[in-house]
Amino acid sequence: MGKKLDKEIFEKIDALETRIDKARKDYDEEKEEHEGKPADDETSEVRRGRLIASTFLGNIIAGFLLGFVIDKFFGIAPWGLMLCIILSFVGGVYRAQGLLKKNE
Repeated sequence: MGKKLDKEIFEKIDALETRIDKARKDYDEEKEEHEGKPADDETSEVRRGRLIASTFLGNIIAGFLLGFVIDKFFGIAPWGLMLCIILSFVGGVYRAQGLLKKNE
């Protein structure tokens, strides 16, 4: 009875290894086919929108950090922070508008 169970276990393990090898082969083929290509839902407009949004948000974050440092260094809180956030917002809008015009 022990040998029969051992034989069944080894057959199941072999079948499992075969299925794993097939799945790996299918995965590698699919990966090779799609490598370097954007996802189906990622069009050039989506990429451009992400670039513009990240640029705009980056400007605002940089302005916040710069204003915070100026306030701490010169002790003029909250004026440095408010001025830098306003200027970075204006700069972000200007830059986003430039990117939109460039990519038309």
